[in-house]
This record gives sequence, structure tokens and C-alpha cells, in this order.
Amino acid sequence: MKPGSFDTLHFGNVFGCNNKYGIPDLNYGNVVDATFLPFNVVSKCNNHGIHCFVYDYYLERIWKRPGVYVKYLKKSKVFFTPDFSLYTDIPLTLQMFNTYRNRWVGAYMQENEINVVPTISWSNKDSYDFAFLGVKNNTPVAISSVGIRKNQIKLFRNGVEEMKQRINPSVVYAYGDKEREYLSSLFDKCIFIDSFAKNMRQRIKSE
Repeated sequence: MKPGSFDTLHFGNVFGCNNKYGIPDLNYGNVVDATFLPFNVVSKCNNHGIHCFVYDYYLERIWKRPGVYVKYLKKSKVFFTPDFSLYTDIPLTLQMFNTYRNRWVGAYMQENEINVVPTISWSNKDSYDFAFLGVKNNTPVAISSVGIRKNQIKLFRNGVEEMKQRINPSVVYAYGDKEREYLSSLFDKCIFIDSFAKNMRQRIKSE
């Protein structure tokens, strides 16, 4: 999208899909070993992985002007699609739109020859109808356990099990420490990524 464009929803660039909602289909991503940086420092990327487990207002930038970020992401080993929030207390229509935006950005970057791994998120069982669409079976995916409270563990696990049943990921990139043992017992291969907060704590201790 060019600056000043009125096509804020990218109607002029619609990607193929195999679902009734029009959520774009993604190709398989490649599994790589990488040190990960958050999207909000993407300009510093130099052969890193880029994750999008950051505040939504950062992610609005790549949705509004995706072309700006191609040159940075081409330097990355892998890019996780934007983790636009799917809170249980926001309308289901907005949750679906955020899933659409997640896949759309992924399809756009794949079109630009960037290695993309889809980020999977869900709210409750009402979101299962669309939360896993556009992602092929046996493909690598990324999820986050950061911020899960004790009363949300069941909700998280239910979604993980639904994900396994529907798309059976070949590899799960898991951002954060929570539920490490549970995820490792469920999937053959998990790659755990330390959260920004944990990295900061470790850096402070080492100083």
C-alpha cells in the first residue's frame, strides 16, 4: 500500500484461500535455528528470527504499510506472522478479522520470498471455526504462553489440543516458559524461545 492510499483493507491484494471466510492460505515455512528479536526492533535484524509477540499497536504498522518491512524481513531467517490479539471479550467478528490480518501479512511476505511461520492464537472454542484456517497440516507454527494466568491454563490447553487435532504441527515454536512440560509431552518437537522479560532479567543478573 502506498502512503496516502485509501485501500486500508488491501482489497487490491487478495490472496487465494480454501475456506469460506477468505482467510489466506500460507505455504509451508522452513524450520531454522535462530536468535529471535521482537518485531518492534525489526530494523536491527541481521540474520535473526523475528517474532510478533508484542503490543498490537506495533503490529498495526506492518498491516498498514507491509511493503516498508520487506527489506528488513529479507534479512531474517524466519518471520512469525503478527499476533493480533484474540481476546475472549472482543467481538468474534474482530477476532476473525485479526486472524485474517495475521494470514494476509504472512501471504504478502511469502510472496516476497520471506520464510514465514504462522503464529496461531485463539480465544475460546467459539474461535476454533477460523483460528486455524489458512495453515497447512504438518507445518511449523508459533504460539505464545506469555501472560497465561492460572485460571486460563485450561483455555490455553484446550486450544493447543484443538490445534494438534486440526493441523498437527510438525514443529511448535513456543514463546515463553509456561507450559513447557505440557507442550513437550504433546508434540514431537518444540523450540522454546525466551521471552523479552526473561532475557532482561538474565541480563541484569549477569551485570
